[in-house]
Amino acid sequence: MSEILGVERPRARAVWRLAASELAVAAERAGWPARVTRALGELEGLGTLLEVVGASRGLDAAGDRFDPLSAYALTRVTLELALSPEVAWRRSGVTVLVAKSGDLTSAVPTDALFEHASELRHVVAGLVTAGDVVGARRLEQAVSLSPELGSLTVLSASRLSELAAAQIPYVLSNRRGELYLADLKPVPALVAVGPTLPSREVTVEELQRRVRARFPGALPLPSREALDDAVRVATGRVWGTRGYRPAQ
Repeated sequence: MSEILGVERPRARAVWRLAASELAVAAERAGWPARVTRALGELEGLGTLLEVVGASRGLDAAGDRFDPLSAYALTRVTLELALSPEVAWRRSGVTVLVAKSGDLTSAVPTDALFEHASELRHVVAGLVTAGDVVGARRLEQAVSLSPELGSLTVLSASRLSELAAAQIPYVLSNRRGELYLADLKPVPALVAVGPTLPSREVTVEELQRRVRARFPGALPLPSREALDDAVRVATGRVWGTRGYRPAQ
């Protein structure tokens, strides 16, 4: 609330507590503490606020009807007021990370899971600065080398990639757990798909299809005339009869 109003937190505290106390009653009545804990169990104990809301809405067969804004408000208040002692949260940039204690993280204090959550944002920003595709293994290595992010090593590579991408709006994650820029350039995209290309000639349309499948959020490849140099630099292929063939 202090961020929305543009004032210091102490000045907004009284107003926030009044609003939170009213919503907290609704949150408790709706069973959000228990639902948040259960939803986090499906997210390896750590997730973004939107993920938790989405998972929570699908838990009950009763078919509760919450619009996204109400779900956001109820979830945030539930966590802010610590109605569930197992759940904690931290805001990192535009993302709210939530975590719960349990079998997966029993050896790590709950708060330690994202005590330095903003550090994950800095690590990801540093990795993608060059515009290259960052593989899941490279992200794991970067996280393991950071003293502040040691507690995140309990997460799987794909889950870590999803959470990392959630920290920066212009960074995306694909099904392979790779991180890439939303305006990914042709050369790094082609470098990534190059090893998977067949030995025959590959048409422009096939290249575009392969890149789109691997990096669905990236910019489309340019037309043939503007693509030749990028293909040659990234894969060593040159134009043949009907497509790009491996260099002789």
